[in-house]
Amino acid sequence: MHTSKYFFVTFIFSLLFISTTLKNKQKNNPPPGTLQISNNLFIDKTEITNFSWLEFMHWTQKIFGKNAQEYHFILPDTTVWLDLDSIYHNYTSTYLRSPKYRNYPVVGVTYLQALSYSLWRSDRVMEFTLIKNKIIKPNKSTAADSTFSITKYFNGNYLGMTPDPRFMSYPKYSLPTPQQYKIIQEKSDSINQKNLALCKPKTIKKAPSLNCLCPLHQMAISESEMEKNETFVRNSNGDLCKDFFIAHLKSNVSELTFIHGILYGYNFEKSCENRSNLLWRSSQLKSATIGFRNVCSYQTWHTKQP
Repeated sequence: MHTSKYFFVTFIFSLLFISTTLKNKQKNNPPPGTLQISNNLFIDKTEITNFSWLEFMHWTQKIFGKNAQEYHFILPDTTVWLDLDSIYHNYTSTYLRSPKYRNYPVVGVTYLQALSYSLWRSDRVMEFTLIKNKIIKPNKSTAADSTFSITKYFNGNYLGMTPDPRFMSYPKYSLPTPQQYKIIQEKSDSINQKNLALCKPKTIKKAPSLNCLCPLHQMAISESEMEKNETFVRNSNGDLCKDFFIAHLKSNVSELTFIHGILYGYNFEKSCENRSNLLWRSSQLKSATIGFRNVCSYQTWHTKQP
C-alpha cells in the first residue's frame, strides 16, 4: 500500500516536473524564424515572405482542392501593383510566384487572410513539435476532417488521441498589437547593433538606420531601369548577419497590426526618416506596400476553450 502511494506521488511529481521543464524549454526556445523579445514574446526576424505564403497556399490546395472556397480565400490580390502605377504590371504575374522574389515580403493580403495564416502556422508548428517529440505520428492523409489542429488535439478530436499531459502549452502566432510593436521598436535597434558587432567584415557601424531603407526607389523611372535596379522593395532576409537580426521593422513594407486599420512602419513609398510615430491608420484593405509579420507566445491550454 505504501509502495503504491509512493509510486503514485513520484509519478505525479515526475509529470509536473517534466511538464514544467518542457514549458520552460519552449519559452526559452524561439520558434523558427523568430527572436525572443521578452520572457514569452517572440517576433519574426523578417516579414512573412512569398515563399512562406506559397507554402500556405500549397497546403490549403492539397487539403481542400484548387476550386475550394478555403483556397480562393487565401489568394493574394496580385493586381495591387497596378494601384501604384502601370509600370509595375509585370509584377502582377511574377512577384508572388517567381523564385527570384521568394524571400521578398508577401503583399496584397488582407487583415483576415493574415489572421488565417497565423492560425494555420500555429497548427503546423504545434503538429511538428508533437511529431518531433514522438507524441503523434506524421499524418499522410489529405482528408480535411483528419488534419491536425490545436483545437482538435486538445479536445481529444484528433484521430481519437488523448492529449499528452507533458505538452499542455502551444505556440500561438498572431499579428502584433500596437503595444507589442512599441516594445519591439524599443529593443530592435539594440538587438541589431549587438548583431552587427558579431558581423565580419564590420562595414556598417550603426544599426538603427538599417531598418530605414530611405531614400528608396524613385517612382518616375523607366521599366528597364526598374528591372535593372529593383530597389523598390527589399529582400526580407537582408544582406547582413541573419541569426540575430530584426530586418526592415520600420520600412520596406508597412505591417498589419492586430487592430484592423492600424499599420506599423512606413514603406518604399513613404520615407521613414524623422518619423516619431510609426503607428498610423490606413483605409486600404490591401496594398503592394503592406505586408505583415507574426509574433508568437506560448499559451497554456485550458479545458474549456471558446
